[in-house]
Order: sequence, then C-alpha cells, then structure tokens
Amino acid sequence: MNDLTSGTPNEDRPPPRISQLLNVLQSGVGVRSLALSGLLLLAILYTLYFAKEFFLPIFLALLLTFLLVPVVRFFKQRLHLPEYVGAGLVMLAMLGCLIASIFLVAQPASNWLQTLPAKLPELEYRLRLLKKPIEKVTAATAEVEKLTDFNSSTASKKQVLQVTDHTPIGLLMSQGPAFLANIMVMFILMYFLLASGNSFLRKLVEMTPKLRDKVKAVAVIRDIEDKISKYLQMTFLINVILGVSIGVASYFVGLQNYILWGFLGFLFNFIPYIGAFVGIVSVLLVGLLTFASTSHAFVMPGIYLAIAIIEGNFITPMIMGRFMTLNPVAIFISLMFWGWIWGIPGALLAVPMLAVVKILCDHIVPLEPIGAFLGE
Repeated sequence: MNDLTSGTPNEDRPPPRISQLLNVLQSGVGVRSLALSGLLLLAILYTLYFAKEFFLPIFLALLLTFLLVPVVRFFKQRLHLPEYVGAGLVMLAMLGCLIASIFLVAQPASNWLQTLPAKLPELEYRLRLLKKPIEKVTAATAEVEKLTDFNSSTASKKQVLQVTDHTPIGLLMSQGPAFLANIMVMFILMYFLLASGNSFLRKLVEMTPKLRDKVKAVAVIRDIEDKISKYLQMTFLINVILGVSIGVASYFVGLQNYILWGFLGFLFNFIPYIGAFVGIVSVLLVGLLTFASTSHAFVMPGIYLAIAIIEGNFITPMIMGRFMTLNPVAIFISLMFWGWIWGIPGALLAVPMLAVVKILCDHIVPLEPIGAFLGE
C-alpha cells in the first residue's frame, strides 16, 4: 500500500524538485497575476474566518463521511441494504454513541465544576512557590507596557471587565442554540452524503470534459477517500486506547472522576502535540487539588507523559507509517493556521485537511514539490 507521500505509484518517475515548481511559476506568471492571486487568497482567508459558522458543519460532515462511508458500503455489499437505509442506521448509531457519551461524562463534569470554585484558593496556595516569580514577570511586563503605550493599562482593564461579564452559564445560553443548530446541519448533511452513494462522485466526474481527466478525477477522489478514511479510523482507535489507558491510570492513582479524565484525554489527543500538553497540565492541576502530597500529585502527569510518549513515538508511527507520513513542521503550521481561523474545531480538522492538500499535490505534477515537502 502506498503511503501518503505517493498518492499514485511513481516509482518510474524521478523525485519532484522545487525547480519544477519555480519553472511553472516563472512561465506565464506576471506581476498582475501574482497580485490577483494574492487578492484571491486574502478573500478566501477572510471568507473562511468570518463565515466559520457556515463552513465548519460542512467540513466536519465531509470528514465524518470519510470515516463512516466504509460502514455504509459494508451494509450494501454484505447485507444488501440500500444506501439510504445503511446511512440511517449509521446515523442512529452515531447519535446513540454521542448521547451515551454525554450521559457518561455529564455527571462527573457537573460534580467537578461545582467543587472547582471552592478549591481554587487551595490551588493558589499549593502553587505559592511559583507565585513570586510569576508576580515579578507580571510586574516587569506591566512596566514595559507603560513605557511603550501609556494607555495600554486602561485598555487592558476595559478588556478584563468585558471578559469577566461572560460567565460559563451566560456563554452556554448565548452560544448553545447556535452550537445545536450547527450539529443538526452537520448530521443532516452527513446523512445525504452517505445516502447518495456514488452519485455525488459521478456528478463530479461528469463535469470534467475529457476521458483522461475523468479517470484522473476518479483516482484523486478515491485516493483521498481511502487514505482519509483509514487515517480517521486509526486515529479514532488509537485515541480510544489512549483515553481508556488514562482513565484506568487515573482510577489506580486515586483521581476522582476518572471517567472524565479518560474522556478528555481521548478528545485532547485529536490535536497533535498541543493536546497532550493540555492533558498533562490538566491532570497536574487536578492532582494538586486532590492529593495532600505534592509528589503524589505529579504521579498522574508522569504516567500521562509516558503514555503520550509511547503513543506518539511507537504506536502511532507503527500504525500510521504504512500509509500516512506528514512533515511535523507542516502539521504544526497547519495547527496554528486552522486554530487561528476556526479555534479548537479548526485544530481538530488541521491534520485531515493537510492530508487532503498533500494528496491533491501528489496527483498534480506541477505541485509535486509541495506534496514532497508536506511528506515526512
């Protein structure tokens, strides 16, 4: 099976060089074309940033369709069920899993949020050794801000006052309906994509004029579907194993609400690099609030770090390396970009969308150097 660095078999072709891309850019690309391309890029970024409420459900639906379409095909080929019946069964199963997860985590999360305000002074007391250095850094930063901008302190005070007015309950009441509406749109779009079968692919192919282009379009779409589907399936399985490991370790270490920490570990691991760091810091703070001994509080973060190292350096490369290799620098840049554009959902979508871009570049000869750069 070809890995992601070779979207099509290219053993007979020489490796792509950056000079190929430069030659394409220099032949027929003038200042006016570059200016128009730059304006187009800015327009696309502006649209993605300010229309995220529209694009997010679409992108999530497409990626989840890649994950679930093999199940629908299994129902059709083995059980001889029509696509719309198989899609309905898959959507019901997914909705059931979502509701079960909410009920499983809701009570531990509610208990933790109720006890958190009373434990915050204790956390500040446990972190007293770090308090003085932090205060010195804060004071130095404030002095620098006063030297650079006299009015910065006033602006920062106004900003803090605005943030403190947004309580969690207020945010839930204000953003909850929009979130539920996006989830509903995503589920409806997923159903239609899964129920359509190959009709959507056929319509895309029919838009291409030449037979050679039709064959190429089918190859690209099938390659994207195959690799993204396997990537999402393997990622989901790996994250489930990691979440269960963290939950079991939390139980034996003595952390309360161990189901919650395992579930959060499962979610955090969908964001490469950053998710593991957030998870380790979270269980460290929880340990400081739970155990009287500081050394006992560091046990769970150490176990979490060991699990993350084993997963990131051995398990994931062993499984993903057969068909998925991406440049860590490209992954980090993609996380920063999509996180800036769409926040946490963008960070979750960053790696799959980077994989799609790489596959497209691998199938377009002038863009092969970019595909080679995105590969490991």
